[in-house]
Amino acid sequence: MSKTYLPFLGLLCISIMQLNAQAVTMAYYTPGNYTFTVPTGYVANITVQAWGGGGGGGNNNVRAKGGGGGGAFVTNTYAEVPEGDYAIVVGNGGAPGQAGGSSSYTFTEGTVTAEGGRQGGNNGGNGGGFTGMAGAGSSNGGDGGARSGPGGAGGGGGGSGVAAGAGGDAAGPNSAGVGGVPGGGAGGVDGDSGQNGSAPGGGGGGRGDNGASSGSGGGGWVIVIVSSSPLPVELSAFEVGLEGAKVALHWTTATELNNEKFIIESSTEGEIFSAIGEIQGAGTITETRDYRFVHHTPFAGVNYYRLKQMDFDGNFAYSKVVAVEAPGKVDMLLFPNPAKDQIYLQYPINNGPSQIQLFDALGRRIKTSITGNTGNYEVKLPESLAGGTYWLKVERGGKVQTLAIVKQ
Repeated sequence: MSKTYLPFLGLLCISIMQLNAQAVTMAYYTPGNYTFTVPTGYVANITVQAWGGGGGGGNNNVRAKGGGGGGAFVTNTYAEVPEGDYAIVVGNGGAPGQAGGSSSYTFTEGTVTAEGGRQGGNNGGNGGGFTGMAGAGSSNGGDGGARSGPGGAGGGGGGSGVAAGAGGDAAGPNSAGVGGVPGGGAGGVDGDSGQNGSAPGGGGGGRGDNGASSGSGGGGWVIVIVSSSPLPVELSAFEVGLEGAKVALHWTTATELNNEKFIIESSTEGEIFSAIGEIQGAGTITETRDYRFVHHTPFAGVNYYRLKQMDFDGNFAYSKVVAVEAPGKVDMLLFPNPAKDQIYLQYPINNGPSQIQLFDALGRRIKTSITGNTGNYEVKLPESLAGGTYWLKVERGGKVQTLAIVKQ
């Protein structure tokens, strides 16, 4: 299979691109207040889903009780959400005898709230409703089921989600109410406790007569799905070159969103890649960030490299492939490195260089003073040369070697 790669094989390969990303999902599972940020300079297409917390089953005495209501479910899709901070609230699940907390999100069309379900009593608690401009598919929580009577069984908790179902009523001491789908907890029979509702938003089941406790409601959730821009990571440069017998990889990100880490992968034929190391990402930032990784044991010949960028939620994306030719044996030394104003190149007397050239990261030749004698060369770096990574291309014996230089 033929493969095409960028030029300067053996010198450096540069790609200016964005990673091909999957959708970014931000999930908020713990009750509290959060901020979702669209970075400066971006717009985003966003789908949001929120469930209110489920209500707990009734719990004011040891008699059988009704189940708690399920939390409401709301969803919206927003196009071209501009840069800025947007509020997220996640409601708690209600303890026995308590209502569930409300969940909400505030984007371009105002605040949309999924109310928590009400706690059960002798009858079941009502399911939560919703307020604001909720989108299609939003649904009230299911009502909790009623107890069968004093000395009887508890009612089931209400469900939470699209077209949530109500909890079942208890039919007698040994016939507790079933939980409403999805997520409602079942009631307890005479002498047993009710079951907890499941997150997100299921209502807790009511206890049976003399049961230890009714069930708690499931906690609320909010999930934000970014279906397009901003991408998780925007790479502005990805470079690879030699440092003696080692291969140095340098890359720069212009922005990062939800970026947990980079996994560096290598291959000897450009088809099957293996991980050779990891570098932690910066999470979410809008300023440039530089990264560096050194492959200490490359194979003699052409080595191919790519980056696997991982989000905190498990989504990932690959960079393009870059390549460099590593020598089987290095008999040339370069020092000091990093350097301030000059570097020295030493080589065997019988295998000296025929040409030495200095290049910047974009492959542009830099004029510099090079002097030397048998076995040694001195390369003076221009005073005006900015700090950064440069590449010394050395031709000798019909072969080319490239050494990375860091200018302080």
